[in-house]
Amino acid sequence: MSDPGGDLATLAARVGDLAKLTDRAARAGERALAQAGETGARVGELELLIRQLAADVVALRDIARARVDADDARVVRSWISTTDPDEGRRTLADLVAWVDQTYLTYPEVTLQSCWLWHPSVVEELLALRGLHADAYMGPNAGWRVACDWHERFRPGVVARVRSTLGGCELGRHVPGGDRHAATGRAPLTSAAGAVAQTWTTEQGTPAPTDEQIKVAERHDKANTRSGSR
Repeated sequence: MSDPGGDLATLAARVGDLAKLTDRAARAGERALAQAGETGARVGELELLIRQLAADVVALRDIARARVDADDARVVRSWISTTDPDEGRRTLADLVAWVDQTYLTYPEVTLQSCWLWHPSVVEELLALRGLHADAYMGPNAGWRVACDWHERFRPGVVARVRSTLGGCELGRHVPGGDRHAATGRAPLTSAAGAVAQTWTTEQGTPAPTDEQIKVAERHDKANTRSGSR
């Protein structure tokens, strides 16, 4: 027969061991909970840092894009010698936006809507846009060069563009029109792609559509007088 006293002693020892294990488990659980709380705090801090990093990346991206746009505006391009249709489309799209946002802001400026059909006018406006970027965003940007742009460059281009366009209108660029062989602002933005494609591949200008002529006529009637915006 087994010894009851010995069995009880063994049981008591095992109970004691279980108590020790339970105590260690409890302490381990407390440490785990403490660590979990600390880990949670660290995760929160990491999440905040990630969000800040993402915001910094976005800000740096915007700065980089602005610098690329400024550098792109300062690139010297000759529209008359452009032969790449994709480059031509990008160039005209950027120029149309700049003309509408900047060039046409000045009260003495008028611009017939057929200006896209005049390569020499496009060339003049590209040069003026590049000088504008240099004056305000270039490495030598400053009030002195900005005033030079206003006093010398812009008035000169305005006068030459006005002289070139004269009383021209888009209807004179249709086949048979007196300006068709020779080569508008926002209302004709959609024409920029067609003009770019034809000029860069054929060194000519496309015949304007009836709808473009109607839009141009309405535009020219409303904008043949000087006025502030």
